[in-house]
Amino acid sequence: MLGVLSVLGLLSALLGTGVWHWGSWLMLAIPIVVIVRYWCGPKPASASQATHKRQ
Repeated sequence: MLGVLSVLGLLSALLGTGVWHWGSWLMLAIPIVVIVRYWCGPKPASASQATHKRQ
């Protein structure tokens, strides 16, 4: 899905004018937001930490 948004964003930036440029910024920003949210989000507990907490 992120790849499709990237391709559509690049095509709209190259082929469109006006509103299409705003759409391309939006479509190209979404994958960046998802990546940053993944990197900065809470980290899941590893199996060793979960076992250690139960003891």
